[in-house]
Amino acid sequence: MDYSIDKFIGYLNKHEGLSHTNRYSVDVEFPAGISYDKEGLNLICSSAMMPGHPIMTADRVALGNPVKVPYSFATEQAEFVFLLDGNYKAMEAFDAWSELIVNNRTHSVAYKKDIVVNKWTVWQLNKMNEKTAGVMLYNVFPVQIGKVDFSDAAHNQIQTLPVSVVFDWRQVAPF
Repeated sequence: MDYSIDKFIGYLNKHEGLSHTNRYSVDVEFPAGISYDKEGLNLICSSAMMPGHPIMTADRVALGNPVKVPYSFATEQAEFVFLLDGNYKAMEAFDAWSELIVNNRTHSVAYKKDIVVNKWTVWQLNKMNEKTAGVMLYNVFPVQIGKVDFSDAAHNQIQTLPVSVVFDWRQVAPF
């Protein structure tokens, strides 16, 4: 391959330059009955990810040499971090969702169909705030609502809430 800086720059110019990690948008939804500010929650999402698509393999031994053979897809957890406002609205919404999943008083567990939301969407944005790539996660529910730490040493730091979700499958844009 003949490599030159001009070809590299030409390729980037042809495809709108490089993607930037701080240019993204999320569309987070909750089950019916949980009160939350959808636009506000999407605005305070300080970190998001487009989960990967791992292919599961098994070793097949042929003449003494193990060979990887694909047999299925796996789903990863997706990690999100939300800024906490002074009223802890994000934590309030996720706590209400977790209470739907496992009732804290009776310890009864809900059916999956009653606790998942249809979809969450994560978008990569370009410099014009246009959606350029995305992933839609289907049948989403949280598996961990992270801890909130306090410290005298952490002056003027902003409080965050990490949340891990699982999903049944993902679809990459265009949808």
